[in-house]
Amino acid sequence: MNLGRFGLRIASWNANGVSYRKIELQDFINKHSLDIILIQKTHLRPGVNFKISNFTTFGNDRTPMPTHPSGGTAILIKSSLKHHHIPTPSLGAVEATEVVLTLPDDDPLIIAFVYISPSTNPNTAINDLEEIFCLGHSSILCGEYNTHHTSWGCVSNKQRGYYPQSWKTATVVPILKPGKDPTLADSYRPISLLPILSKITEKVILNRLNNHLTQNDILIPQQQGCGRRRFSQSTSKPLHFQATRIREHAPTFFHSLSLEFFQCLFELFLLLLCLALILLYSDPIQFLAAALHSVPITFQ
Repeated sequence: MNLGRFGLRIASWNANGVSYRKIELQDFINKHSLDIILIQKTHLRPGVNFKISNFTTFGNDRTPMPTHPSGGTAILIKSSLKHHHIPTPSLGAVEATEVVLTLPDDDPLIIAFVYISPSTNPNTAINDLEEIFCLGHSSILCGEYNTHHTSWGCVSNKQRGYYPQSWKTATVVPILKPGKDPTLADSYRPISLLPILSKITEKVILNRLNNHLTQNDILIPQQQGCGRRRFSQSTSKPLHFQATRIREHAPTFFHSLSLEFFQCLFELFLLLLCLALILLYSDPIQFLAAALHSVPITFQ
C-alpha cells in the first residue's frame, strides 16, 4: 500500500511463523523498498527478539501461550522514521500492535495491526476496534478480520461478513437553534451521530465505488451530482437533452399529431356524450327518435 500523502510504502504479511522466513522477508523489503511491514501470525514466544537490519520491531505475542506457538502481531518500522510505540489498550479478544508516526509538518498517525480470530464474538471485536480508534490520533488499521461473505468470493458467509446492526444505530444529540426558547422542543435541531467505524466504512466504500465508476467510464456525461466533479445544475439541460433524443428517434410520432387526429378525437368525445345521455334518459328509443327529428327532449 502506497501512502501518497506521506510518501510511505506499507505491506501486510500473513507470515504463519516468521522465525524461519527472515531471509524471505528481507528480500521482499529490499525488492519493494518498504518503510513499514505489518505481520500477523508471528508465532513468536515471549522473550524472543526478531530483528531486521535498519528496522525496529514491535510486537505482541498471543497470551496465554498455547502448547504450539501461534498467533501474534508485529510491526517493523524503518528506524529512520520518527516514531514511538504505544501500549495496546485492554482488549477483549483482538490481538493488536500500535505505533505512532510523527512525520514532519503533519499530525501524528497511528499505524495499528490487528488479528481477529474466527471464533471471536463480532460485538467483542467491534468494541475492541473502537478502543483502538479512541487512542487519540488519526488511525490506519490493517490486519486479518476473518470476515467472509460469498459476495466477496468466499465459499461461505460468517456473521462478521454482514454490516453490524450497531453501526446503523445513531446517537441523537439535540442542538438548540439560535435565538430560540430552550424550554420548547421545537427549538432544537436533532443531529444523529453514527459510530466512527460506520463512517469510516462508508467512506471506504464510497471511494471504491467512485473509483470503479470513473475507471470503467460507467456514468453518462449527462449525470449531474452524485459523483466526483459532477456538480448539480438546473433541470433544463437534462430535459433539453431528453427532448432532443425523442425528436431524433421518433419524428413520425410528432408528425402524426395532425388535424385528422384531433377530428377523430372530437368525434369519439361526441359518441361518448350521446351514450351517457341515452343512459340517463328513461326511453332510449324515444331519445334517438327525438334527436333525429330535432324534437325537444325531456328527462324524467
